[in-house]
Amino acid sequence: MDRWSGKTAVVTGASSGIGRAIALALAEEGLTVVAVARRDQRLKELASRVEGKGRIHGYTGDITDDDQLKSLFEWVEKNLGPVHVLVNNAGTTIPTRVSEGDMSNWRRMYSLNVFAVGGCIREALASMRRHGVDDGHIVNINSISGHPAAHVPGSWVYASTKHAITVLTEGLMRELVEDKSSIKVTVRLIMCNYFFYLSQMT
Repeated sequence: MDRWSGKTAVVTGASSGIGRAIALALAEEGLTVVAVARRDQRLKELASRVEGKGRIHGYTGDITDDDQLKSLFEWVEKNLGPVHVLVNNAGTTIPTRVSEGDMSNWRRMYSLNVFAVGGCIREALASMRRHGVDDGHIVNINSISGHPAAHVPGSWVYASTKHAITVLTEGLMRELVEDKSSIKVTVRLIMCNYFFYLSQMT
């Protein structure tokens, strides 16, 4: 981790859970972390918890709004310099049946779980390329639902968003190879969303 000391990382969905833990861990290792979420008070509390070499800057915004998403990365470049690490962690789960076709829930999940991920990748890569960051790293936090779909009632639409992340991550990897880029892409699987759905059934 020493090579990332002093570099800038953007972590979405950082006000709680996995995102919060990632943001804090990176800051403890010496990175300057931009913790992104909609809950300002939680971000302030998170920033105060850092005891290591780095620091956390809370950034309050809604990354499902593309203008706010662009403003986030403009703020990072203006105040902290280029993005070196992006952790796409923000996501939401809404139990809903495919057959009911509740498009409001579909849009909420796709807007955050897929479209916002794509927008953050776009802006982070642009920042890395503008500044010659050839050792950048993009991490997409995914779910086991992004592979063979779990047989959990109400999870299919959510699982489809995570399948999208699986395919998009693979596609991004191939594109970077074609471009002869040294920027790395990683996908990390988590199980908590599966247990969330199980809890909804009890």
